[in-house]
Amino acid sequence: RCSGCGVCARKWPVGHLRPAADGGVAMDDSSACIHCFNCVFACPRQAIAPRGDKEAAKGFIENMLRHGNEAPLSAVYS
Repeated sequence: RCSGCGVCARKWPVGHLRPAADGGVAMDDSSACIHCFNCVFACPRQAIAPRGDKEAAKGFIENMLRHGNEAPLSAVYS
């Protein structure tokens, strides 16, 4: 479903995604995914689907927010 718009790459704070030469998007293996889900939420075509247990990931993020380990306005959640 990817149209190659690059919105996901611009929303990812660690640069793990980048526009590809073929018009799509490529993963940069030199940086690690921080599981912020910015790319998933930003994609206008819903072309990105995280792998694994989405409910467990959601619970992890909610727990971090609840205990003050991350702030919604930090670099990761801006």
